[in-house]
Amino acid sequence: MPPEMIKAAPHDTKVDVWSLGITALEMALMEPPYFAERSLRAFHLIEHNPAPDVRKLLHGHGSFSEAFIDFVQSCLVKDRLQRPTMHDMLEHDALERCVDAGSARWCMLVPALLCCALCVQTPHLTVHWLWCVPCGIVPLCWV
Repeated sequence: MPPEMIKAAPHDTKVDVWSLGITALEMALMEPPYFAERSLRAFHLIEHNPAPDVRKLLHGHGSFSEAFIDFVQSCLVKDRLQRPTMHDMLEHDALERCVDAGSARWCMLVPALLCCALCVQTPHLTVHWLWCVPCGIVPLCWV
């Protein structure tokens, strides 16, 4: 849950950007940050601690590209006024590199998550759910 929602502070569609980053981080770590904590303690830590250090958290959990690390870290800006919009994230260099590199896992997962979050903000998109063996259920959407 984004910090501004925990604080019951004003929020906007940038909560989806935080959620995208946390979801990608959870998939990489195979568990959410503060998984071992009780729910209320986890909320307290999210609200009061600095944003997750993606590089530090992913250390020892496999090989992740700089593009992935930067993408996720860009989503996890605690100050919602400084956090990029979903449209900003669609223009992130990581997505261009992904297409150029042809990384199937990265290409399927992150744009699908972006698409899912964009559907909330862009009502004319239609979401179609497909089953993806490595990732679980993956939303694919188009105009």
